[in-house]
Order: sequence, then C-alpha cells, then structure tokens
Amino acid sequence: MNLRCDPKRASQGLDESYVGCSNGFTDFQEFVEWHRSKIGYGQGFQVDKDLLVKGNKVYSPTTCSLIPGRVNRFLTNSTSSSRSLPLGVVFDKERRLYIANCSRAEGGNKFLGRFATPEDAFAAYKTFKEAALKVLAEEWRDRLEPQYYEALINFEITPY
Repeated sequence: MNLRCDPKRASQGLDESYVGCSNGFTDFQEFVEWHRSKIGYGQGFQVDKDLLVKGNKVYSPTTCSLIPGRVNRFLTNSTSSSRSLPLGVVFDKERRLYIANCSRAEGGNKFLGRFATPEDAFAAYKTFKEAALKVLAEEWRDRLEPQYYEALINFEITPY
C-alpha cells in the first residue's frame, strides 16, 4: 500500500528515514477511512509518520498524522555534512568554527551564527527550530487535529 514501505524502493536510495518502515494499516480501505476522517483531508495535507511518535517506522492509524505540507517539510531534519555533528551544524574548516543554519518555515535558510563548539551551534539550531515550530502550530491551530497541534507545540529537536 505505501511505497515508502517497499523494501525494493528503500534499497534504491530512498531517504533513510523510510528504511525499515512498515505498514500498520490492515488494508487500503482502512487507510482511506482514516484519511477521510481527519481535518485537512482534501486540502493538500500530507501523511506524516513521526510527529506523534519520534523515530516511528510504522504507518498506522495511531502513529500517523495528517498535516499541512509546509509543516511536514519544516519538520524534516536537515542532516549535517558529517554524521558526527548534530543536526543543523556544519564545520567551517577555514575558520575552525561550527556553523548553525536552519531552514525557515516560510522558505529559505537562516544563518544562526558561528560557534566554538558543536553543542553551542546545535543549541542555536534547536532554539530557532522549536520556536519556529510553535509559530507554525499557532498559524495552523484551527486547521489541525488537536493532538497534532499539541505534538507540534511540544516537539523537541534532538541532535541526531
């Protein structure tokens, strides 16, 4: 049912956040009924698997949410150029400093500064991203299921 759960597709370079995903809907009809019952159905909202359960790998009625594409894209974590660095952090070899950047909810990128340590750079990233998520949650509050709004308000950014 869900192409993101297809092992063949996952092995063909699919975003690693989908590797190991599985389908928890009993059949396509259950998915359709769940989807149609949600606020945002027919309005271009997207199915998200890890707003309610961080790191979730199962698409199911209890683990998925239906949220605006803009919110879903903003939730996507940018990876560092090095797996050893936290999210939102890159190392500036020339200056020997850590740079924090974050995408803006309205589009584009926000330079957050240069820092002596990756922890300080990540702290700037985390602060910016969580504040922006709260703004997005408020913007969409009346068009979200209450549990999705609460999950956005309380979403915590982790380093990896």
